[in-house]
Amino acid sequence: MRRVTVIVSILTGFLCYLPQFTHSQRKPSRRVPQDEILFDQADYVRITERGGWRLIARTSPSSEGQLSIFYDRARVSPPFRPRWLDPDSSLPPFDGIRQVWIRTEKSVDRIVESYWIDLNEYDCGQNLARVMESHHYSNDGNPMNSLNESQKWQRIIPESIHDSVFGVACLNKPDSEKAEMEAAAGWFKEGRRAEKRNDPLEAQSFYGFALERAPGNRKILDGLNRVRARIKSRHL
Repeated sequence: MRRVTVIVSILTGFLCYLPQFTHSQRKPSRRVPQDEILFDQADYVRITERGGWRLIARTSPSSEGQLSIFYDRARVSPPFRPRWLDPDSSLPPFDGIRQVWIRTEKSVDRIVESYWIDLNEYDCGQNLARVMESHHYSNDGNPMNSLNESQKWQRIIPESIHDSVFGVACLNKPDSEKAEMEAAAGWFKEGRRAEKRNDPLEAQSFYGFALERAPGNRKILDGLNRVRARIKSRHL
């Protein structure tokens, strides 16, 4: 049991101090012209309500490996308010205690070596977090260690992985998947504006940034094709 407790302590410290995955949080408003909007409101609701493990944050690679933190909206208690009930409003922060099942994958050279399934508890009103259960598995799913004893409350360190989870669980911040979607929408909007200013080179850059965050998106690809054709015609 002492060995398991030490492992959980190391993991908790690792989560607290490694830098979080940062992202933009931009979303088109109703005042934006229709041709500058990449996703409609229904797209945002669908991505928000999608189930399964979703990426919250990922640490920078290091000699000790890289951690990727996932959560599942269906494994959050009390549950999130469904976005289809009020898709146009910003939900207020949750100020109670919320439990979230978290999957933490440790990878080395992009290969998952092992993972943890933890039940974390967040005191949203007091900015505190603690581990309720921790289960460590090998990369092929074989159990390695388990801890079923609640840990002490810890204050959440700003810009840590725990801070990222707290943002999603308590502050209604977007997870990594939704944040990438919002960033793509922001870059697409800038690309359209540059295109309408007759600046195809700048538009091409903005559309490229958008495509990195939303690969294969037809609106972005169409924009890239238009500005590339315009750039090519200038050199004929």
